[in-house]
Amino acid sequence: MKFVFFQKALLLFFLFLTIFACNEDDGADVQRIVIGSPISIACTYQSISHTANVETDIEDVLMMPAGTFMLQATVDEAQIEFTNYLNIYDINFTGNDLDFTIVSNISNPAIPDYFKVLEDGNSYRFYFTFGQPQLFSSVTSFDEGIEADYFDRQLSIKISAGYDLSKGFSLSFS
Repeated sequence: MKFVFFQKALLLFFLFLTIFACNEDDGADVQRIVIGSPISIACTYQSISHTANVETDIEDVLMMPAGTFMLQATVDEAQIEFTNYLNIYDINFTGNDLDFTIVSNISNPAIPDYFKVLEDGNSYRFYFTFGQPQLFSSVTSFDEGIEADYFDRQLSIKISAGYDLSKGFSLSFS
């Protein structure tokens, strides 16, 4: 009788060990963006001097038609890219990362005064809205002046005063 109990206890131990070992997630090779999920991006600007400290759609700031820079896509692979967003960035989601790469010429006359250190009282925000919950619960930026948060299917990224807009930035999901 003791032997049967010992066998059952040992079997349960190895079963739990197998389940927990298989579910261990080091994050390195887990696709955090759900394939098939629709995603949209929007940008806002807030400035004490230009927008009376009100967060304003970037189209309104640039006097463009509403929705001009509102892009949508569906995650159909392990990567999604918004090419030449705002004529400034290539935005790439890959696995655990989000990269904003500068693709515009820094001396581009169509974007006056963008490529500088962001002054006090100014901020840009990028909003990524997903059609379904994603497989990450936190977002990390390694750049000072970049804050990111994920809540209720929306990833928000705030670029704050002191950040040098002449360089791109990256975020990591976990």
